[in-house]
Amino acid sequence: MNIIYYCPVADGAFRKLKRIIELIFSLEKFKILYSLKNMEDHLRSFFSDDFIIIMQISSLAEMQKVISIKELIIDHRIILILSDDDPETAFLAHTLRPRLITYRDSDFLDVVEVITRLNFKADNQYDKPKDSEGGN
Repeated sequence: MNIIYYCPVADGAFRKLKRIIELIFSLEKFKILYSLKNMEDHLRSFFSDDFIIIMQISSLAEMQKVISIKELIIDHRIILILSDDDPETAFLAHTLRPRLITYRDSDFLDVVEVITRLNFKADNQYDKPKDSEGGN
């Protein structure tokens, strides 16, 4: 499992979540992208279903820019970190069908729990025997 963390501003929330992720998950599978253009380029050049994308969104304008590349991220597992509970931003956030929406002032334990569950499901998906292999 690979984690892409899109965060255009390296603020306190960014440092906090980065530190938590680095303690729990393998750093070789953790990529931080500071611009939407870099994220777009990365997703276009590395096709894989094994991404969890964490996106820290600071404003409605930024969410609108993210929606412009929706076709690149919609098939991945998405976690969104919003700066506030603005209804229009939240509405747009839900169009991406994220696994979790949380906010900058959270302790991010919910983010770690979701990543851990997604990682566990991915690991177990590959370990199950297929019907053609005699599994039930």
